[in-house]
Amino acid sequence: MATVADSSGNGGGRVGSGPESPLTQINQTLSATPVGATTPNFVGELVEDTTNENTYRAYGSTNASWEKIERP
Repeated sequence: MATVADSSGNGGGRVGSGPESPLTQINQTLSATPVGATTPNFVGELVEDTTNENTYRAYGSTNASWEKIERP
């Protein structure tokens, strides 16, 4: 019996995790900055810091790979 990877695009590369998260909406909310504390689930993930009202985007795969998005 062969094992075949799911190529449908669902699950974000993890079995059973559901559809991939869009890059246009907040994926997590935290009560503090994610920099140094939270490892991104994927590059491009958006996280909202509800205490300081800041939004961060992941640009890499380490807990230091967050950039603050400046609002006009």
